[in-house]
Amino acid sequence: MSEQTGGVDADPLVVTGGTDEAGEEFVRFEVTVHPRPGAGDGGLAHERHLFDNSDPHVHPKQEERFEVVAGEYGIERDGTEHRLTPGDELTVPAGTPHRQFNPTAEPIRVVHEHRPPRESAEIFESFYALAQAGETDEKGMPGLLRTAVLVDEYPGHTYRPTPPVVVQKAMFGALAAVGRLAGYEATHAHEDVTDRT
Repeated sequence: MSEQTGGVDADPLVVTGGTDEAGEEFVRFEVTVHPRPGAGDGGLAHERHLFDNSDPHVHPKQEERFEVVAGEYGIERDGTEHRLTPGDELTVPAGTPHRQFNPTAEPIRVVHEHRPPRESAEIFESFYALAQAGETDEKGMPGLLRTAVLVDEYPGHTYRPTPPVVVQKAMFGALAAVGRLAGYEATHAHEDVTDRT
């Protein structure tokens, strides 16, 4: 699926994209994922971020492909848990609830690929930048108002499996309005966030 940039000691988030031989566009994230919650930080210098979050979610208009570079990765899809090891790949079709997680006590290196790319690069870079600036919780997630601003800015990208999407859109829309009044922005680059801290 991909050309890898390194093991768990490489740049913790590498974003690339392009068009494959069939003319299909994609965005690819090669990431170092922290050990499972409660197992420490594995000696990693970066903070937990969105790719460390194991909450169930759905990408309604994108398929997501996973490949393991180093370690073992858990993917739960359609009620079945899959364990991937180096070289293994798994594709989650658009609209399929799933979650991914590091089941081990060691850092791992994985590739996530989204097709089509949509706004994935902007969204994931924003979550990563906020995490590195200390603006997220222990799961790598920003507070509810910041999250609402991001979700509202990129509608149709990612939702929880429940409650119904229409309820989530209404809820995040209302909370996003409050978040924007509080001064929260939707898109962040790592450099911009670290310059403000």
